[in-house]
Amino acid sequence: MKKINHTGIRNEKLFCYHCGGEFKIEIPMPVGDFVRKMTAFNALHKDCKKTWKQLRANQSLSLPDRVKFWQENGERGRSSELMFCQISGYRAYDAYDRNMNNHPHDPDDFRRCYELLIDIPEWRDDLYKMSHISNVWKKLVDNWDKLTKMFENKDEKMYDFMKEMGC
Repeated sequence: MKKINHTGIRNEKLFCYHCGGEFKIEIPMPVGDFVRKMTAFNALHKDCKKTWKQLRANQSLSLPDRVKFWQENGERGRSSELMFCQISGYRAYDAYDRNMNNHPHDPDDFRRCYELLIDIPEWRDDLYKMSHISNVWKKLVDNWDKLTKMFENKDEKMYDFMKEMGC
C-alpha cells in the first residue's frame, strides 16, 4: 500500500491534512485495533486533494469567543493545552498536571503554542505565567521572540536551539 503522508492524529482524532476529514478514536486502544483503523482511514483518504486550511480565529471576536474558537478548532498538544490552562486559569485539560515535561519539545510542539497566540494574541503578554512551571518553560519564555523568529523563518537550527535549552 502506498505511504500516506497527509494523515495523522490531531486532537485525539484521525485526521486528513488534505481534506480535513476526521474520525474520533478512543485512546487508549489495543495497538492492533489502532493499526486497523488507521489503515482504513488512510485508504479512505489516499487520493484526497489539498483543500483544507487551518481555521484562524476572527480577531474581531471577543476574547471569550476566541478562547472558545481555539478550544473547538485549535490544534492542541500537551504543551499548548498547559499554556492555555495556565494563562486562562481554565483547568479542564489533562495537561494541567504541571508536568515539567509538558513543554514544547520540538518546532512542531512550539507551532501549536505559537498558533494559540495567533488566535489569542493578547495572551503573549501573559507568557510569564509559564516561567514558574519549570526551568525549561522559563528558558522558552525568555527566548520566545527568538524562537518565534526562527519558526517564522523556518530556521533549521531551531530544533538544536530548543535542545540546548533542555527541550
